Amino acid sequence: MGIVKVVRWTAYVEATLFILLLIAVVIQATGNGSLAAAIVGSMHGTVFTFYIIVVLIARFRVKWRWRTTAAILLIACVPGGGYVVDRYAFRFEPRAGSTKPESGSRSGAASRSEAASGARPSPGSGSGSGPGRTSPEHG
Repeated sequence: MGIVKVVRWTAYVEATLFILLLIAVVIQATGNGSLAAAIVGSMHGTVFTFYIIVVLIARFRVKWRWRTTAAILLIACVPGGGYVVDRYAFRFEPRAGSTKPESGSRSGAASRSEAASGARPSPGSGSGSGPGRTSPEHG
């Protein structure tokens, strides 16, 4: 399992436990029980500590900038922020068959299949042949 997937999984679990902790604290404040807050609180504390460690490890392996790392850590301090981190970190996850994350708007599978079949991209697909540019085939 890649480090980005571990960050995503941990962010998801941390966000869920954070929301459960808030619910448990409200229940505790109404006088209906403090055991739930104690149990969920210790679980959340453990997972959040693990989350910080995993994000810092991922920062060096994936080569995140400090600004990105700080944003990922700060977003987790907001209830449900881990769900945002889960979606955001997905962009850094390597795609099947590549060693680094894909960038750009085209999917990696489409680019690889076009390259393998020798198909030329359409003029508006961002390949450099657009208005104002002439390609060798069009003279």
